[in-house]
Amino acid sequence: MMTFYAVVLFLREIAHHGNFPGSGDYTNSRVYEARFLERQIFFPFGEHNHVLHHMFPTIPHYHMKTAHQTMLRYPPYRDTVVTCNGFFVKADRHSAAPTVLEILAAPADRFLRSGGSSQTVTEIRSHTAAEVGG
Repeated sequence: MMTFYAVVLFLREIAHHGNFPGSGDYTNSRVYEARFLERQIFFPFGEHNHVLHHMFPTIPHYHMKTAHQTMLRYPPYRDTVVTCNGFFVKADRHSAAPTVLEILAAPADRFLRSGGSSQTVTEIRSHTAAEVGG
């Protein structure tokens, strides 16, 4: 608890917030995909979609997958949110998504797919919360 757990918490915080390109609704954190063991070590309680946690903090972790699928229908989210594929190595070798280490080594805005969005979370919050049961 005094050594390994502290390192895991530190690495989790880096995965969530390290080198993010801005403080916008979709760019202040990221979505994290990884192999089962890596997810269980770093994100055991469903914290792997930290963007949605910031946007909709009342959605329980067991609804985050549904919330993410719902939000992918909205171009501002789909086109702006950054998804990581693994921390140290890619979980899926064929994925174009970067690892956390690749994000940390690159300029902050390198992995953004678009220049941002004019639609805010507030504008879509009521619709999305109703769709995912939040």
